[in-house]
Amino acid sequence: MSNLISIFRVLRDSGVSVKEVRLEDIGLEEIKAATYDGPELYFSLRIPADNALTVISSLAGKADFKNLKYIDFRVENRAYYK
Repeated sequence: MSNLISIFRVLRDSGVSVKEVRLEDIGLEEIKAATYDGPELYFSLRIPADNALTVISSLAGKADFKNLKYIDFRVENRAYYK
C-alpha cells in the first residue's frame, strides 16, 4: 500500500495532468497512468516511486515531452522512455 501512495504522491507533485490511473492485472503489480498531453507512465507496486519525481520533472519541462510514448519506472533506480 505504501508504494501505491508513493505513486499517487509523485503524480500529484509532478504537475503532469493525469487522465486516469489503471491497475490492469493485479498479478503483474503494475500501474499505468495516462496523461492528457504527454506519455503514459508505468510504475511497479513492488518498489517506491519516489525517484520518479526527479525524472518526470526534468522531462516535463522539455518540448519533446509530448512526443514521448511512455516513461517506464518499473525497474528500481531506472527510467526507460520511448
